[in-house]
Amino acid sequence: MLINILHITSSHKGQNSITTKLGKAIINKINLQQKDEINVEELDLLLNPFPHFSSLQWESYHTPVNKLTPDQAQTAHRSDQAIRQLLAADILVISAPMHNYGIPSALKAYFDHIVRAGVTFGFSEKGPVGIFENKKAYIAFSAGWDFTDPSLKSLDFATPYLRAVLDLIGFEVVGEFRVEGAIGTHAKDVLLRQVLESMIV
Repeated sequence: MLINILHITSSHKGQNSITTKLGKAIINKINLQQKDEINVEELDLLLNPFPHFSSLQWESYHTPVNKLTPDQAQTAHRSDQAIRQLLAADILVISAPMHNYGIPSALKAYFDHIVRAGVTFGFSEKGPVGIFENKKAYIAFSAGWDFTDPSLKSLDFATPYLRAVLDLIGFEVVGEFRVEGAIGTHAKDVLLRQVLESMIV
């Protein structure tokens, strides 16, 4: 059985990013524990950015397919491609550094393309129901400050948002790994090693 993993990165530091390294470490851990073959697809949102939400995008989501203009069809096609890519994934790994208390704008733009009422989630008597059932997600998070500190915890809008939006579309977050509380590359590398040594997926 083939297990498909989609790894989404969103740091301007690329392969040198702590969250990118942490996400790859999560995938390596999963690989070591699986007897099945694993296929990993990388989506770098800095190299392949999604346009920020616009009126054209909104119109394309609320216009019947047979009435889409060429521009609307092109906008909807990018969103549909992203949704199909997620549907093909069994496991999602999101590498997300904190930006100004939240997630990077490139990652937010991506979610604006895949979180679509009537497409990736619907509504039932019990509330929203996502289409990505039986799919797991891991979050790799990094921040310069330590947001486990009670005085700062309420300012972490990044991981609560990720958990909420993934739950909305049906993903189950089964692991969240954090490297935080150190300013500077050397200090973060030390903390990264500590997290990796204790990592259980």
